[in-house]
Amino acid sequence: KHVVIGHDNKGLGAGWFVDKVLVEALHDGILYSASCNEWLASDRADRKLERKLKLQACQATEKRSSWLCSVTTSDISYAGTDANVYIQVYGKRGKSDVLQLHSESNSFERGKTDEFRVEMEDVGTVSKLRVWHDNKGLASDWHLAAISLRNLASGDTYTFQAGVWLSPSKDDKEFIRELSATGATVPHPLASCEYTLQTFTGAVKHAGTDADVFVILYGEKGDSGLRPLRHSDTNRNKFQRGKEDTFTIRACDLGKIQKVRIGHDNGGAGPGWYLDRVTIQEQATGETTTFPCGRWLSQGEEDGQVERE
Repeated sequence: KHVVIGHDNKGLGAGWFVDKVLVEALHDGILYSASCNEWLASDRADRKLERKLKLQACQATEKRSSWLCSVTTSDISYAGTDANVYIQVYGKRGKSDVLQLHSESNSFERGKTDEFRVEMEDVGTVSKLRVWHDNKGLASDWHLAAISLRNLASGDTYTFQAGVWLSPSKDDKEFIRELSATGATVPHPLASCEYTLQTFTGAVKHAGTDADVFVILYGEKGDSGLRPLRHSDTNRNKFQRGKEDTFTIRACDLGKIQKVRIGHDNGGAGPGWYLDRVTIQEQATGETTTFPCGRWLSQGEEDGQVERE
């Protein structure tokens, strides 16, 4: 019914003018608003540093449920990580927000299982989970054994087996992984697939780019999430004028690829890029789809966009 808000009046500029406070009740799917429009300051108005505000329901939001996320790091040498870890969960009704697994300094250590409580919107029966880290910290390489998710209300439990490195320097040098869900409510887990992606840089003047390029694949069964194109199988110096670069993307089965979103971070000395086309081949079936582009991804050319779909 009410919310109390205040501060400790410390710092050089402690006075604070509060317009309003919003409170989202995740389990009820309701957003509450409390109007304030007052100073919390020892030298303003009534000099109060704390106020009690009345909450009023103002908007319905999507209900969320609580899950226990258990993450097991492998028991092998140097398996632990200091990086920030994130997950995103996919199901029949959609996907969750990106969820950071907020950790203490000793989380994700070799041979240990860490538990996190996460709040998720209803994605329906879970089909897959994407896990990655930001490659930061003194020891970012991570060997992940497995992840499990348990709905604290229904008890539904899903397991995601990994047994892989998330590392820019080990194995296939990837630190983004997609893991298929298994459990009592998943009769047919998604298969793991490899996709061969080829980019064809145009032959026009200054067509190549020094920027960091990324791609998202969209299929009948979901998307791949954002994938940096870091290691070309064909060229050490990627995305050069008139050249073809080949990359391997590993993901849970996306079904027939329907579209591709590709772009870059506009970094480097020459970020502008003229992309002729992209092809995607599903390695198991050999089916290849071509996505023509024939446009600049450049802030200084055409419409100034650095992403295309």
